[in-house]
Amino acid sequence: MAFLKIITGIFAVFVFVSSQSLAAGPIGFGTSQQGTLTYTIGSAIARTLFKTTDIRAAVQPNSGTGVMIPLVANGELDFGFSNTIELNQAIEGKGVFKGRPNPNLRIVARLFPAQVGFLVRADSDFYEISDLHGAKITTGYQSTPVLHDLIRAMLISGGLSFDDIQQVPVPSLVRGAEAFVSGRADVTFFAAGAGKVNEMNSSVGGVRFISLSADDSDVKLMQSVVKQTYVSVLNPRPGLAGILKPTNLLTYEYTMMARADLDDEIVYSVIKAMDNNKEMLINSSGAFRRMDRDKIIMDLGAEYHAGAIKYFKESGL
Repeated sequence: MAFLKIITGIFAVFVFVSSQSLAAGPIGFGTSQQGTLTYTIGSAIARTLFKTTDIRAAVQPNSGTGVMIPLVANGELDFGFSNTIELNQAIEGKGVFKGRPNPNLRIVARLFPAQVGFLVRADSDFYEISDLHGAKITTGYQSTPVLHDLIRAMLISGGLSFDDIQQVPVPSLVRGAEAFVSGRADVTFFAAGAGKVNEMNSSVGGVRFISLSADDSDVKLMQSVVKQTYVSVLNPRPGLAGILKPTNLLTYEYTMMARADLDDEIVYSVIKAMDNNKEMLINSSGAFRRMDRDKIIMDLGAEYHAGAIKYFKESGL
């Protein structure tokens, strides 16, 4: 009987604590799969919030941003992370979101420029885009269809098209990485600094990003496919796999977003914690080294959340 009372008491405490936690409720961070850039940065922000505020965030991976963005718009997730290309397409119902506008999305902050490219084995004979003629390259990416356009943009900058390569269809970035590691693909697409790049680097004995041409004519060819892109250089640093020398990568802006009706104070507190704890974010993800406070708010073709605007005004940004 005494034992039953003890068990009953423990259960009552558990229910009380659980109900209190659920009442407060963690905020949901929508990301892509583990190892991707969005998962890395979402986890870094969640960790920073845990250490510096009373806000608790749950990172909720999805198969890709094409799946995650509508979940933010309809309120199933609170925050998400996306490039500006997909974000504007999603809001306007264009491109991969044709006929499915999501006007409830708002930008919280411009995070940093995302630098992406073709990843090959370090000892491969592929050094320029034009070298990829006949190569087996991962394509498709149904969960994040904009990647198909980015791949086409890089190919055309080197005078190639999909007809010049052997396509290896994959549904997601992680599956593309698996195809690359297994040898089914010679080349895959990924963001520099993502955790999965480090895994691939260890699995195949070294990887390297192909450097893009920065010639104006080649960049214009790339922008004829995806106008928001540009080329920027990434320099080697310890822990940054795939960058063995200064490397030109395809670049576009990356943002944090939320639904418009998310409580202003939550958004205000999240962006404040991020702005005040950049070093902590960097310790979790080196990508935040590229977060420029002076560019945390800039014209990206979409509205900012009211809670973010409140913080930007108060902090002089």
